[in-house]
Amino acid sequence: METVEQVYLDRIKLMRITAALFVTLCAALMALMITYCNKKVVVISNYEEEISSSEVAAKTKNNVTWKIKTSASKGSNIHIPVESTDIEYDMDYVNKIFTVKIPDDKGKFYMENVPYGDFEDVKDVTGRFDGEYVTYTMPMNRPLEPKLELTGEEAVFSFASISHEKPIVLLDPGHGGNAIGNKAGGLLEKEVVLKIARKVEELSKDKDFKVILTRNIDRKVGMGECISIVNIVKADYYISLHLDVDVEDSKTFGMRASYNADYYRDGFENVDFADKLLRSVVSSTANKAVELFEAGEEELVLKVLKIPAATLYLGYISNTSEAGLLSEDAYIEKIARGIVDALSECE
Repeated sequence: METVEQVYLDRIKLMRITAALFVTLCAALMALMITYCNKKVVVISNYEEEISSSEVAAKTKNNVTWKIKTSASKGSNIHIPVESTDIEYDMDYVNKIFTVKIPDDKGKFYMENVPYGDFEDVKDVTGRFDGEYVTYTMPMNRPLEPKLELTGEEAVFSFASISHEKPIVLLDPGHGGNAIGNKAGGLLEKEVVLKIARKVEELSKDKDFKVILTRNIDRKVGMGECISIVNIVKADYYISLHLDVDVEDSKTFGMRASYNADYYRDGFENVDFADKLLRSVVSSTANKAVELFEAGEEELVLKVLKIPAATLYLGYISNTSEAGLLSEDAYIEKIARGIVDALSECE
């Protein structure tokens, strides 16, 4: 038989357990409320605003997501009303997702002026505002080549099947997303190589080859994805772009290139492709060639591709002088012109 003291102690224990459960429940409810407050989802029609998007934007500073109906199409292409011409866009060829990023610190304009047009190849459209960017995400029925034309206050995107009228060069700016690559002197490798890749694409518009980028925004593309993209777009050439760093000697500078010696085509081996690229870029930038070397096992993409492929290491950001050059648009263009010139000589 329990004593009075034991009953009292049992009740105290029960009260403590109950109190702990209550505190846990309150914490969970509070977390749920915070999540709800920080992320609101609204639905906006293309032609009739179903709820007050401006009111939602006014109440929530960031992390707002909204859906845009695509059941009805109006006009051709996809039209996005914009307040800025600083627009980034990207086609994820593997996952078939088209993304548009526009810098904006309010979000109100884009919630009230939604994309419209021909959504035949688009499954749905989601808009998101995070306090710095408005991002439109559009899963596609198939991977397509996007083309941007700025007309007045709109960004107009047209899409076409991947054409093979010209040889396709797949350009892979290394890293991206959480994988920043090498970092020194305020420079991030992922950002510099993306700028180079975009400039190569721009300078090759009127050439006898076509450049496709594995990524055109800040997102990570893994080695497996690169290989998949080569097959999806049926690339004829592959070039990966990287920067170097020397932690032991900050005076080291120059450029390198690697290749897969196991692949060759009569009259044009991978070593010839890498050598042509390296010589052209070094000449264009008045830099120096440090090394032309066979790719190791860590360069999986080069090891498995059955097309001319090379990796360019376009300078040491651990060298203060070279890092300074890599931060200049004029030098970026010189690198890009060197790559374009070399590709123009490939048959």
